[in-house]
Amino acid sequence: EVVSMFIGRERELESLKEEFHVKDVVYLNIVTSGLNPNTSEIIEIAAIKIVGDKILKFNTLIKPFEEVPASIFGHCKNLKEDDLNKAPTIYQLKNKFIEFIEDYPIICHDLNSKKSFLDKYIFNDKKAKNQFLDSMQLGVILEPYHSDYSLSYLIQNITNLKKDVRN
Repeated sequence: EVVSMFIGRERELESLKEEFHVKDVVYLNIVTSGLNPNTSEIIEIAAIKIVGDKILKFNTLIKPFEEVPASIFGHCKNLKEDDLNKAPTIYQLKNKFIEFIEDYPIICHDLNSKKSFLDKYIFNDKKAKNQFLDSMQLGVILEPYHSDYSLSYLIQNITNLKKDVRN
């Protein structure tokens, strides 16, 4: 999704930061092996933290404990099973991720789904100290005259990126 798309593209991110005057926030995307946090796992975390004028990145694959369905590899561009098997486990990196996000507000698309996985695998069903915002809801509030609020539509129509968004 959009966060993964910006890894390695600091110039475009800097342009967006100026365009939207956004500071002191974390943009987050997670990729999961399915839709249900009780039967699926987080297999990738990509986050960009903007603090003042600094842009910091956190991007990692996560080694799953269960087999990842083949359909996931079809939906996720450049994701390979071998890369997942070489990655750290969620338990090896969750504290590093919690340190990265600190207590900054977190913006992600499809918040309810993402938050259910974060609650289970990162926060261990404890209350997170971060405020969570859904980019779809922000789109409705900030750009109420659009007919679609999917991530692809928002990227195509309210930014200058003009990219098709895929994992």
